[in-house]
Amino acid sequence: MIAAAATVAVYVEDTDASLGFWVEKVGFEVRVNRAMGSERWVEVGPPGAATALVLYPRKMMKGWESQRASIVFECDDIEATYASLVEQGVTIEIELRDMPWGKFAAFQDDLGNSYGLRQK
Repeated sequence: MIAAAATVAVYVEDTDASLGFWVEKVGFEVRVNRAMGSERWVEVGPPGAATALVLYPRKMMKGWESQRASIVFECDDIEATYASLVEQGVTIEIELRDMPWGKFAAFQDDLGNSYGLRQK
């Protein structure tokens, strides 16, 4: 049985810029940062979480432009998480709201990829 997602690829133009976004603005930690040929394999994720994002260089993935990540992060305290993202200047796509399944919001990274937030 599958217990949890391990990694989700996000196709990035500039690994260092994306790493800075996820670590400095969102508060993720670096899990893996190692050489992968002429590029690097970088994984980041929330501290203590089992799942990580792979910051995958676009130039290494043929057809990346037609692939999009669809990721929703769970939060213990969605109000605090949302407030922190706003404070850090992260682009909010959907403001925090009540949905039939609970509180939800969405934000964008520096490349315009969308990410959802839901209350755990």
